Amino acid sequence: MDVTSDQLKSRYSHASDDELKNLYLSGKLTELAYECLVSEMLKRSILNYSIYKAANLLDLKDQKECLVSEILLLKNAKEGLCREIEKLKKEKKPSLLSLVFERRRLEEELKIKRLKSSVQENT
Repeated sequence: MDVTSDQLKSRYSHASDDELKNLYLSGKLTELAYECLVSEMLKRSILNYSIYKAANLLDLKDQKECLVSEILLLKNAKEGLCREIEKLKKEKKPSLLSLVFERRRLEEELKIKRLKSSVQENT
């Protein structure tokens, strides 16, 4: 449906200031509608800092939504890692550190056995 400039001007002239601000911030206007809207807002002196502030607020809200979704993804990843850690703990697989200590213990036992056998051979 094609709307004329006069129809848009008439519609915007009857709209409240808040309705005009919301239309402006929606960003869903044709070029003609945008021009008519801005013209009406300038007539009413409502195209000012508060509009830019509101637009910035919308950007901040979008950024917040992105950050919240990233946080949720990170939480899900953390939960997945925690589940994996618990699963590994339940499997009772030895840790690398415990394997190193076990190897050292066995090496010490082997040294002691060799010493005992060499002592027995010498006596």
